[in-house]
Amino acid sequence: MQIKIKLLSVIIISGIFITSAEAGNEQIQRLIQQGDFEKALVMVEERLSENPNEIQVLFLKGLTLASMDRLKEAESVFVDLTENHPELPEPFNNLAVIYASSGEYDKAKEALISAINTHPSYAIAYENLGDIYAKMASQAYNQALKLDSDNKETRKKLAMIKDLILEPEPVTKDQRAATIRPEAIAQINSESVVDPEPVISKSEPEPELAKFDPRPAAILEPSFDSEAARKKVEAAVNSWANAWSSKDVDRYINSYSGKFVPPNGLSRAKWQEQRHIRLNQPKFIKIILKDMTVKILGKNIAMARFTQTYQSDTYSDQVTKQLLLDNTDGTTWLISREESN
Repeated sequence: MQIKIKLLSVIIISGIFITSAEAGNEQIQRLIQQGDFEKALVMVEERLSENPNEIQVLFLKGLTLASMDRLKEAESVFVDLTENHPELPEPFNNLAVIYASSGEYDKAKEALISAINTHPSYAIAYENLGDIYAKMASQAYNQALKLDSDNKETRKKLAMIKDLILEPEPVTKDQRAATIRPEAIAQINSESVVDPEPVISKSEPEPELAKFDPRPAAILEPSFDSEAARKKVEAAVNSWANAWSSKDVDRYINSYSGKFVPPNGLSRAKWQEQRHIRLNQPKFIKIILKDMTVKILGKNIAMARFTQTYQSDTYSDQVTKQLLLDNTDGTTWLISREESN
C-alpha cells in the first residue's frame, strides 16, 4: 500500500523544527541515519535525564521508537508533543503516520487536519490527507462490492482508487533509515512556527495544494454536498468581512473558531483585546473582497483565498489573504487559520 511507505518515510524526515546546532543532537541523528537505533535511544534517554522537556530530543525519541517499530511508545511521545506544543504541525503529522500504520484512518485524518490547522503551508500533510481519504474510499467501495458484487460503477471507481494506492515492496528498517536526509536535518531550527500579523505583515508561501485532490473525500461520503458547503463557506467569509467593515467587534471575533491560533505568539485574550482596539480606533473601515476561490478539503475543512482591500481614515492596503475554516457543528464555518501576503 503506497500510503504506508510514503507516510513511514515522512516520519523520519519531517521534523523540521529540530536543531542540529548541538553536538549531542547531531550524533543522535547520525545514529538514526546509520540504523543504530538502540544506541540512539540510549543517548536520547541520557539527554532527557538532564532536560526532560527538550523538544528536539523528545522528537528524536519519537523518531527512534518509530524506526524500531515500537509504535505505541512513539505514539505516546508524539501525543505529548501535540498537547504541549500544539503550534507545531510535525508531531501531528507523525502521529497520523502511526495511526495509519495501525489502520486507524479516522484518527489519522483528524491528526492531519490538526497539522493543517496549525500550519496551512505544510504540504506534506495535504498529500498524506489525500492518501488517507483514498484508502478510506477504497475500504468503502470494497464493502459496497460485498453487498452488491454486480455493481460495475462501484467496481470501476474502486479500480481507479487502487491505482493511487498500489502495493509496493515491504520496507525494512534499514531502508527507512536510508530515507533520512542530512541536508534536511541541517536546515532545521528550533523556533516554533508562528504566523505574522494578518493584513499588515507578510506570511508563509502559498500551500502546495496541487498534491492534494479533495475528490476522494467526496467519493467517501457521497451524501456530502460540496457545492452547498462551498456557498456556506463563501457566505461565512463575507459575513466576517461585513462584521469588520461595520466594526461589529463581537461578530468579528465570533467568526474565529476555538482552534484559531493568534499570530506572533499572542494569547487568545490578548489577540481579542488587540482586535477590539484596531476595529474601534478608525472612524470608518471598509473591507472589499475580490476574486474569491473556495476549496473544500473535506467534510469539515475548507480553504478560501481572495484579494482583500482594506481602507480606513488612517490606513489602507491590499493583500492576498487565505483563510482555513472548520465546520465543527455541521452548520457553522469558522476561521481556524489566517494568512496574508
